Amino acid sequence: MAIIAPFRGLRYNQVLIKNMEDVITPPWDVISPEEQNAYYERHPCNMIRLILGKTFPQDNQVDNRYTRAAHFFKNWQREGILIKDDQPSLYLYEIEYSVKQRTRKRCGFISLVKLEDFGEGQLFPHEMMYSSAKLDRLTLLEKCHAHFSPVFALYSDPKDNVIATLHSGIKSKPLLEFEDLFHVKHRLWGIQEKGVINDVALQMKDKALLIADGHHRYKAALDYRNNIRARYPHAGEMASFNYVMMYLCNLYSPGLVILPVHRLISKWVDFNLEDFLGKAEKYFKIKSYKIDKDNKHQIMRHFYEDLKKMDTSFGMYVKQNPSYYTLTSKKDLVESAQDIRPDFRELDVAIFTHFVLERILGLEPKDMDNEGVIQYTPHMETAIKLVDNGSIQAAFLLNPTKVEHVHKIASKGLTMPHKSTYFYPKVMAGLVIHKIDLW
Repeated sequence: MAIIAPFRGLRYNQVLIKNMEDVITPPWDVISPEEQNAYYERHPCNMIRLILGKTFPQDNQVDNRYTRAAHFFKNWQREGILIKDDQPSLYLYEIEYSVKQRTRKRCGFISLVKLEDFGEGQLFPHEMMYSSAKLDRLTLLEKCHAHFSPVFALYSDPKDNVIATLHSGIKSKPLLEFEDLFHVKHRLWGIQEKGVINDVALQMKDKALLIADGHHRYKAALDYRNNIRARYPHAGEMASFNYVMMYLCNLYSPGLVILPVHRLISKWVDFNLEDFLGKAEKYFKIKSYKIDKDNKHQIMRHFYEDLKKMDTSFGMYVKQNPSYYTLTSKKDLVESAQDIRPDFRELDVAIFTHFVLERILGLEPKDMDNEGVIQYTPHMETAIKLVDNGSIQAAFLLNPTKVEHVHKIASKGLTMPHKSTYFYPKVMAGLVIHKIDLW
């Protein structure tokens, strides 16, 4: 059951902040150190100071990235940089973007959603989570008492009735309309009409929610709720700490895109190409695409076109004996593998994780979230560049996970490997903030 509620969002004051693209950022977990520095330089009130503050050698218990975020947040409210909307609203949010030379629109809405424990209601995660990231988000939440970035969740609405209802509530121009640094256009409307809000709440009431992005933020909100409940046992179910801010998008939206997440093997991993290929032959049919300086781009295109047509396959690029490879799983071995669940046997990322990372390279679950071992990028060009300049040993290039696979696995209460999906575009942080009222 999805219990949604409108809220009075805290937003940037556009009288003082003229260009929203100067202060808005992507979610914290897709921002590189270089991008973090760039956002710091872009504007003194950039959202980066709240969601991913810098750390310094002299940081301590009373002066650190979390306490500084709380200080900035408090000051920006006092100075009128962040102001609260007059009326409780649902926020209709449209994103217009281009991918593969095609313009798309994805429309969803930002709302409060009542928190449910995993496994006890109709809210499902789809990826594994890591304790360090959960603790980081929980610490920020406990210092600032606010949700700066919505958790991204999907719901099923084949006829798109929810969004149609919200569109009927548009009475004015967008509250926000801007193009970000990635040439993505954002439009945000506030919907205050009670009849529309009640209608949407009724339509959403019996829907299951699938977390697409923001698993660690959701788990942090759960832990925060439990901690605050212990302090305020008589607060009641309507208290704002019982809710999390979410961006809700129709699973059937034509603008919903998942990009692949490629795996980059660090220089510190014991990786020998000849040895790897010898072991991989047991599990995969391997095809090589030899590169020389005169045909590099032609071979890359040939390799990539082949890869896109293959099922339960992935690619590999190495600088040593420069080549691309496609590796296609041997169906009989996958089907007979007792230690891989039937639900995962058609999932590229699960087959790759089980047979390559765990069996062949001998990596453990803790290694999957260790940048010294493995890194991730949705951009194939970035992966290839990092191999070419020697930053990494090998790039494993995956096809995108299909939305229907995500839905099927999550609805069974199962979780996919870490970084199985990259929903694009990301929902920006700082469009609307949910400030939690603690009296």
